[in-house]
Amino acid sequence: MDKVKSFLGNKVILAVLSIVLGIVLIIARGSFIDMLVKVIGIVLIVVAAVYILLFILSGESRAVSQMIYAVVALIVGIFFLARPWVIVNFFPVVFGVILAVSGAANLVEAIKSSASGGPKITAILFSVLVLVLGILIAVNYRASVDIYVVLIGIAFLVNGILDIFAMATAKPDVVDMK
Repeated sequence: MDKVKSFLGNKVILAVLSIVLGIVLIIARGSFIDMLVKVIGIVLIVVAAVYILLFILSGESRAVSQMIYAVVALIVGIFFLARPWVIVNFFPVVFGVILAVSGAANLVEAIKSSASGGPKITAILFSVLVLVLGILIAVNYRASVDIYVVLIGIAFLVNGILDIFAMATAKPDVVDMK
């Protein structure tokens, strides 16, 4: 029973994070992802600088792998800063796949749920909605990033709410811990 409580506790945290991320994406739209890519680029450049400094200061214990990592991090960081739209256009595909997998998992949980009638049908419908949105987002890469980000935000919001609903209606023996 402790394993079930631990699992459900972690899932609650993930559901709340999903809801928060959904709200942020709906409000900030594409600018959030653009900013995130630039921040990641800056972090990678700082990490590269630290590794280069460590390589220089390490003397005889120098590891060539540190310098290789530093150069790769520097190149990727510069790329993220110089061409953030390439990465921004890739995000919808990644988020779409995540949502499709999550929607499919939620659909399985909704079908196995002990709930019946309206709550079970609602859970199934929302699961299908998240699954379909995830597939549409991943497959249709030509749509506007802002539209995708709002859809991703809505899907994460619905997914978080659905996760909480699924946990509230699931029987402990439905959660397979093995």
